[in-house]
Parts: sequence; C-alpha cells; structure tokens
Amino acid sequence: MLIVAIPADHGIVFGSDTQVTAGAVRSTGTKIFPLNAHGSWGASGELALIQRVAERVACLPAPVQQLPGLRDTLTGFVKEAMTSLLAVDFRTQFFFKSPRRPPLAPPR
Repeated sequence: MLIVAIPADHGIVFGSDTQVTAGAVRSTGTKIFPLNAHGSWGASGELALIQRVAERVACLPAPVQQLPGLRDTLTGFVKEAMTSLLAVDFRTQFFFKSPRRPPLAPPR
C-alpha cells in the first residue's frame, strides 16, 4: 500500500504499487485517479472505502475549484465514505460507543 508524489520541474510525478485490499483478499487495481485536467488524487487501503470516495469525487461539478477551496469538500467525502462503510460493517458492533471509555483490563 504505497503512493508517492515527487515534485518535478513542471509538476508532480505520482506513483503507486497496484495492490488493493478487499477484506482479507488482496488483488491488483488502480490507486491514482484523475481529479480534473490539472490534478489527481490517490488512495490506498480498503477497496470499499476507495470506491465510496471515488463515487463522491466523480460527482464534483466542473470546473473543480482549486485545492484550498476543495480541501474541506474532499475531507468531507472521506468522512462520509468512512461513516457509511462503518454503518454496514458487522465489526462495528464490537467497538466501544464512547472514545472516553477505558480499555478492557488485560487478562491475568
């Protein structure tokens, strides 16, 4: 799970490996996607999350605004995608409801 961005004379060079994860299954796929004619975005990790973010980015109206104006929108997309993914993940029921609740004591 690697994505790199290297500054170059006339822009940025993006690169990545092609391993994507879907639960316990690993396969190959795309991690770098077009944002608009002048930008790209990349993601690594769980394929279901990447797909949900990609769906939201694809719905951005053209022309896409510059990064300072887009940053909060993209952050919101990731938050919405993560929230919707957790809502359907059966493992969520095992999470603590409050982040302030102390962890369980280790077994003796």
